[in-house]
Amino acid sequence: EKAGVCGARAVLAKKEGQKNLCLVHLKRRKMCKDEIDRTSASLLNVEKQLHALERTRADADVIQAFKLARDAMNMAHKSEEEGGKGLHPEDIKELMDEMANLTEESNEVTKMIIDAGVASGVGEISKEELEQELEALKDADVDVDDLANILAATGLEDNSAGEKTS
Repeated sequence: EKAGVCGARAVLAKKEGQKNLCLVHLKRRKMCKDEIDRTSASLLNVEKQLHALERTRADADVIQAFKLARDAMNMAHKSEEEGGKGLHPEDIKELMDEMANLTEESNEVTKMIIDAGVASGVGEISKEELEQELEALKDADVDVDDLANILAATGLEDNSAGEKTS
């Protein structure tokens, strides 16, 4: 703004034939422009420093995150006596082997229980019993619509595809 005023005064002094006054105003204009340039350069440097500071803070946050991750991983791999979780590859393999053995034992027990039940006749339904039930249903005088309404009222659905009802 000052530079513009000084420039206008220089033009006016020249028109009035005042060469020395014109030169004084031109020097003032040059001084104002130089000051604006220095101030702009200083502001630019401050902005650069601000960006560098922001970048440094972000870098510090990233480094801190890496340190936290490292510490967490170290803690996970330390033994339980050392206050860690004791995660070591050999321990994990041993644990998985134990789980496989326990699962196998559980499956054997289940099979033995099922085999014992089948051997004793528990769970078996003879074909004769099923045919007797079928005949009883044929003899019963029940309307299909009444059955559908009863099933709907109790929340049971017709699952003719063999699905379980709840």
